[in-house]
Amino acid sequence: MIAAGSLLEFALEETPSFGVGRIRSMFIYPLSFDEYMGAISETGLLEAKRKADAEKPMAEPLHQKLIGYIKRFLVLGGMPEVLATLIQDNDLSACGRVLDDLVISLKADFAKYKKKGPLYALPKYLIL
Repeated sequence: MIAAGSLLEFALEETPSFGVGRIRSMFIYPLSFDEYMGAISETGLLEAKRKADAEKPMAEPLHQKLIGYIKRFLVLGGMPEVLATLIQDNDLSACGRVLDDLVISLKADFAKYKKKGPLYALPKYLIL
């Protein structure tokens, strides 16, 4: 059985112990900008970025292209499904729909904690 995040908490709610040796925690993080560049097959530009420094700056056309990719990355973020949608469809609107679905799911997920109190079990990074 595989459970993620708060689903695991609800599955273990009635269990008196944590299930040592039976549960493995795995963490998935958003892609970094370099991983994003590799995923969209811009490895040449990524290598040029890595080699550039103050003494040997990147050529201006490559720099402008890199800035365009950084802007797109900042808008899309590093979520794997969003990136997969971009690669598959090359459609920013489709990426926006994936992001919208994610926000809607997160908001719906918060509702299940209402009965336990306003901040119960929210991950620390979500508590401002």
